[in-house]
Amino acid sequence: MNYSPNNESSMISRRPYDNGLVVMPRRAARREWRASRRRLLLKSLAAVLAAAAACIANEAAQADDSVPELSHLVRPILSDKCFYCHGPDEANRPTDLRMDTPEGIRQAFDGGLKKSLAWRRIAADDDADRMPPAGSHKPLTAAEKQTLQDWVAAGAVWSPHWAFVPPVKAEPPREYSAHPVDAFVRRRLHREGLAPSGRASREKLIRRVTFDLHGLPPTIEEIDDFVQDTRPDAWGRVIDRLLASPRYGERMAVSWLDGARYADTNGYQNDFRRTMWPWRDWVINAFNRNMPFDQFTIEQIAGDLLPEPTNEQRIASGFNRNNRTVTEAGSIPEEWLVENVIDRVETTSTVFLGLTMGCARCHDHKFDPISQQEFYEFYAFFNNIEEEGVYSEVRGNVGPVVECLSEADRLELARLESRVRLETKSLAESRSSAIASLREWAVETPLPRAIPTTAAVRLDGAPFAAVAEHEKVVSPNAASHLPKTENAFLGPVATLEGDQWLEYEGLFEPHADRPFTLTAWVKRLGGGVILSKMADSDAYRGIDWMLDEGNHLVTHFIDRWPESALKMTTKKPLAEGVWTHVAVAYDGSSKPSGVSIFFGAEPQPTITNNNSLSGPLQTGQPFRIGRRSGGSMLHGSVARIRVFDYVLSGDELSEIIASDLLSAPATRKFAEASTGSQAAETKTSVENVLLAEYSAIVDPNGGNEYAKASSRLEEARRAADEFRENIPTCMVMQERETPRETFVLSRGQYNQPDLQRQVFPSVPTFLGALPSGRADRLALAEWIVSRDNPLTARVVANRLWGRFFGRGLVKTEENLGVQCDPPSHPELLDWLAVELMDSGWDLQHLTRLVLTSKTYQQSTVADPERYREEPDNRLLERGPRRRLQAEFVRDQALSVGGLLTDRIGGASVFPYQPSGLWDELAGGANEGSYKQSRGPDLYRRSLYTYRKRTVPHPTTAVFDAPGFEICTVKRSLTNTPLQALALLNDPTYVEAARKLAERMILEGGQNPRDRVSYGFRLVTSRRPSELEVTQLCASLEKQKAHFAGAEERVDQFLVTGDAHPDPSLDRPELAAYAIIGSLLLNLDESITTE
Repeated sequence: MNYSPNNESSMISRRPYDNGLVVMPRRAARREWRASRRRLLLKSLAAVLAAAAACIANEAAQADDSVPELSHLVRPILSDKCFYCHGPDEANRPTDLRMDTPEGIRQAFDGGLKKSLAWRRIAADDDADRMPPAGSHKPLTAAEKQTLQDWVAAGAVWSPHWAFVPPVKAEPPREYSAHPVDAFVRRRLHREGLAPSGRASREKLIRRVTFDLHGLPPTIEEIDDFVQDTRPDAWGRVIDRLLASPRYGERMAVSWLDGARYADTNGYQNDFRRTMWPWRDWVINAFNRNMPFDQFTIEQIAGDLLPEPTNEQRIASGFNRNNRTVTEAGSIPEEWLVENVIDRVETTSTVFLGLTMGCARCHDHKFDPISQQEFYEFYAFFNNIEEEGVYSEVRGNVGPVVECLSEADRLELARLESRVRLETKSLAESRSSAIASLREWAVETPLPRAIPTTAAVRLDGAPFAAVAEHEKVVSPNAASHLPKTENAFLGPVATLEGDQWLEYEGLFEPHADRPFTLTAWVKRLGGGVILSKMADSDAYRGIDWMLDEGNHLVTHFIDRWPESALKMTTKKPLAEGVWTHVAVAYDGSSKPSGVSIFFGAEPQPTITNNNSLSGPLQTGQPFRIGRRSGGSMLHGSVARIRVFDYVLSGDELSEIIASDLLSAPATRKFAEASTGSQAAETKTSVENVLLAEYSAIVDPNGGNEYAKASSRLEEARRAADEFRENIPTCMVMQERETPRETFVLSRGQYNQPDLQRQVFPSVPTFLGALPSGRADRLALAEWIVSRDNPLTARVVANRLWGRFFGRGLVKTEENLGVQCDPPSHPELLDWLAVELMDSGWDLQHLTRLVLTSKTYQQSTVADPERYREEPDNRLLERGPRRRLQAEFVRDQALSVGGLLTDRIGGASVFPYQPSGLWDELAGGANEGSYKQSRGPDLYRRSLYTYRKRTVPHPTTAVFDAPGFEICTVKRSLTNTPLQALALLNDPTYVEAARKLAERMILEGGQNPRDRVSYGFRLVTSRRPSELEVTQLCASLEKQKAHFAGAEERVDQFLVTGDAHPDPSLDRPELAAYAIIGSLLLNLDESITTE
């Protein structure tokens, strides 16, 4: 029958309460038709709105019943198209109308479709009236307009953004599955009319979960054990075994280090080396101990503020010392201090809160309810750190730091410090006899004969007491920057503090073929050049004494550096803070054996660094004390500098030292006090001075016990100091004693503080308030992991899900703010978040829950049409298929090649890298050339590869590893030809393919089919099909023919890498199998889990 309204003559209607048909008059029928039409439309609209309210993953997908409609459907539209002008940023809002508050929504849409001014502007046909305006370049799509229209018609109900509301643990729909994860997922699939995939094969599953928890492939033994295990809890046993392995902590740390922007260098232009690997090792150990995530968070944000923090807790606070630091001279400290704090705000808010808080640095956030003032209130938590903005040309760690000792290190340091205490006590016990011996020596010993000199240096207006009439005394010239001179125990001495020096004309001229000796008393206070007669600009021609970074004395005799020069370095450092008589004698032979260095009368063992002097030493430069012509200023004191035109003997040196000591004013005072002409307190004062200065003196007969004790103490201290210098340190957080004031920075500029807007530490208002009366980093850390904060548990659960499925339930893992991608399964996400908190923030508990679900164990096999329709697998109807992370691609190659080093933790290492890369891209960044590791360090996991910020390691960078300059919580994923080229040609993979070939030959069996099958299993974790074996064997035979009789070709192929080929194997055959190994490592299946 035709039910068109134009056919009124015979309209028939069925009433819901009538079992029969009722024939109605035409007008009545028409009225009934219209009423039924309205009822039908209302029912349809109600159905549409109900479906819309449940839609969260995208505009065409349904989700859980409890999802607020605005948060998951309408709010993303308003945020993307309206918030820029009508959102939280007051400064950029052209009118008072807001679309991000309930009051604003009521104002905008009051009156529904007929009266709402906002809707009329949205629906306007005229471009001049339509919103969003054309200039925003963000027009609404037809679907978005329809969604808004339906929402306005239904009353424009407002609700807050879903992630800003505390998560609620809904009861899982058990009718779909007893497992909570599967219950939520399967209900969603049921609503979509879809069915889950079957379970993946056991070989696929163990490969998938081993990479997910270890970042390494399973061994064949582990595969076979699982495949053959018929117990009902076999899968759970696999998970428990993997979680109990220290490899779990390494795998978990990889992602955490990305977010923490961990690296081994400072970044920026200089990019100097630093030591932060002890913090990296703390992270690994924390994951392996299954440290509760709330504790893990608190210790990293504020471990230094915990009551009586342990060394480990202070190391944990290094999380926020991983930021880049500026070392370029001339940079503005205030600017970079601000940048350091802002980096910490952005990192902390991204890693723990999933917010883009940095967008509020210059103005109110455009989308999230974070004002600029709230940004700087959060900033204030990190604005009281004991640090500088610029560390000009400083290498290594900068304070505050802590020492990072292993247990073995602690025991050894305790032993060395105990020895220092014992020797200190021994020295004190021998003091009385030493005083008596010293008194007798000072009173009764006559002055030795004067040793003739060529010249002596005047340090002040009068020559020092030991200068005799026959000595030539030279005064400093006008170019000198005169140091402070003072009377010390030797008489007049010059103390140089890094910006003073002395220059002397006509003192002496060194000749390569003539002997001479230089002597001086030196008291080292820092480093620098002690004396020189050298032209830096003329290939460094001349001579000098200087102190290296270890405070060893270095002397140069240079014609042209470095090809014609002698360089000698003492093995023993020059003592700090005590006077030492230093002498360097040269016999005119131009040979290293002709150079002797003495501390006191004791000749010093030396290291010869340069040993070929073939030209003259003369230069027109003056003789300088405290610098060279090009700088390197001295921090220290000098006295009694003399020049001799011959080589002094040891006896002559002893006589000079004795003469200087006996003629020193301090010695004369001591002698006078000893004979009773001084008061007792003066005697004690003089004794203390002399004992301090003479602690290294040994009498000619070797009977001075004080000298021996002093020498033993010096050696004990030196051993302890040297050991302590090699103890790694880690930069940590530490509060200033005097808090810095914090102000809002106008436009985010470091030099534009708004002094009328001082702020104090606080969290954004929309997220609540701190849980205690304190307002420091510890209070912040406690709030971040409190139940009052709706974000952190969701952030952690979402990223953990992403680690196992390739993307989170919220695809934008870095951002859960208003601009985020809506969650595909919101009730599941909230259930996981609350479960995490209920479990005591137990990450391994949550991991077991996810991995034991049938959702995780699904096969990746699906109909091609479904792959096209749902390429991202958002509905979770199949298992996760993902390419391996950059580190795991390399680690797998090392593992299947039998090369992988098992050691956990320790300093970063330097695997293969193209020669000259550092020099080409960063000029070495003042670190020198790349020095490749050798031995086991060459084959450590990629987690331990040295991370240079300006030159990321190419082996991992090509597979999308980040640059480690800023916080990264979600890596990009690319597929490029460079990746295939790297797998084929990088020395790491060429060498691994050859070692895999050795395993195929030695472990795989006696025939080619068994061997290639064995290699295939090692790499892919499954048995190959007959067709695959046949194809591999055919390729093997082709390669054997290629290498047969071609020894040069074989040698070129087998020489790559430090690991030598097994000499027992036939080389052409090994080369052929190596090609098969390379082929296996290049399979898509090899660099993928499925």
